Amino acid sequence: MVVTALSVASVASAGNVAWRVLSDVADECRKVSGCADVVAPLDSIIAARGENIDCKTSLDAVLVAMTKLYDRLEYSAVAKAGMICSEALAENNLSGSEEIRTYIHILDYFGYCCQRMGLYRELSDSYFRALDIARSENMEEEEAVLLNNIGSLYYKTKNYDKAMAMYADAISINERCKSHERLFVNYNNMSSVHVKRNNLDKGLEYAYLALHQLDSVGNADMSRLMLRNIASIYSMKGMKRHAIAMLRSILDYQEQNRRTAYLGALSCR
Repeated sequence: MVVTALSVASVASAGNVAWRVLSDVADECRKVSGCADVVAPLDSIIAARGENIDCKTSLDAVLVAMTKLYDRLEYSAVAKAGMICSEALAENNLSGSEEIRTYIHILDYFGYCCQRMGLYRELSDSYFRALDIARSENMEEEEAVLLNNIGSLYYKTKNYDKAMAMYADAISINERCKSHERLFVNYNNMSSVHVKRNNLDKGLEYAYLALHQLDSVGNADMSRLMLRNIASIYSMKGMKRHAIAMLRSILDYQEQNRRTAYLGALSCR
């Protein structure tokens, strides 16, 4: 189903915006088969609060519903719920950092699902709107996540210069905040861009930086998967023996630790 065909007129009309958002999201969830458990909490809040519902309660409930739908791979429904919130609250000033943070996460979910569905214009609008809010509210953690996601959007559309710029900005924030798990994602993504541009030495440099972040948080299994990426870069550089030796050590580790499910989990680039 195409998100661009959504009608949000009822959400944007006069009245309690928070109540209308929750009601419209509940109506969209009702259209999804097997999601009665997603709808029930929304209906319960609507019945208890009516039009007196506050924005924070509404947004919190919508985010929980979107998370459940996302976990069930109902990307279209998530995107529709995100569109409802995005359109309804575009001109409304949210109050309180938690309210704003929840709204940013809703836009992030919306953007990610648009990416999965190939709706890049809607995705771009969502991410940049969320990024503007995060920056204006000095929410660095959310800003870094969004910068990485926007970088991934540019990567998918082969705009590698802009992808690198976004990843670099995310890295700057996460290095300052010493966020190893997010730096792993940033460095790995930057490595991918350099490999796509056939700059294999830089790709290798960032791949090792990503691996170092995993070592910092003690994620041995993911480290081995990352090493498979590194081995593939060595192979692309013509260093076949080194790549094969690295892959053999990875396979030995996985077999010894009963990690056979991972053996084919990460393809070479």
